[in-house]
Amino acid sequence: MIRLRAVKPALADELADETLPGLLRRRRRLLGLKTADVAALFGIAEWSYRAWERGLSDPAARNYPKVIEFLGREPWPTLVNLPERFRAARLRRGLIIQEAAAIIGIHSTKLGQFERHADRRWSRSMLDRIEAFLIERE
Repeated sequence: MIRLRAVKPALADELADETLPGLLRRRRRLLGLKTADVAALFGIAEWSYRAWERGLSDPAARNYPKVIEFLGREPWPTLVNLPERFRAARLRRGLIIQEAAAIIGIHSTKLGQFERHADRRWSRSMLDRIEAFLIERE
């Protein structure tokens, strides 16, 4: 009898998927858990967790510390600029923009714009405060 050994195409695609939904699905399956089991670990409804796995919604900021713990790694790719580093640091701590803004001392609207627009020019004072937040937290 001839046995062919190859990774099923769907599984091969899943192994290459480095998106948050792909990472969550792969980790859950690796641990042999059902979506309800993982939802219970996060303290959320099963339908919410399924939406994360399907890429229909992202976890709330407060859930990211648990997501990182569950995955055993951070879910984002290499961080190349200050806004990306800031967003990662904020989510690592489970902070929403308003909470981070209060800590840094910058208006939340401006901080949200900073996080979304890496190409804009920002004041040196604002950049220094954000750098201090990163250094203090990393």
